[in-house]
Amino acid sequence: MSKPANTVNIKVTAAFGMGGKIVMPGEVLHGVPEAQAKNLLERGRVELYTGEESDEDTAPALEDMTLEELRTEAEDYQIEGADKMTKKEVIAAIRDAAEAA
Repeated sequence: MSKPANTVNIKVTAAFGMGGKIVMPGEVLHGVPEAQAKNLLERGRVELYTGEESDEDTAPALEDMTLEELRTEAEDYQIEGADKMTKKEVIAAIRDAAEAA
């Protein structure tokens, strides 16, 4: 029987894809395997989380964000032309970029 991996809690600082889902900044992930957390930390996607979870730690879904917020998020992914895209187009571009990250 294998020994269970050590896990940590992390807070997302930049959106990324995980398990077929987009994880948005502000979300807190509990029980993440150390190796996976280390990889995300090194890539600047998360920070260690040691506090208590509150309502402020829950990021809105992309669909709940304003177009301005989405365009700011698109800048983080270096998505070109987001300033000319519709909300649906920006959401799709962010999801594509997060999956590719």
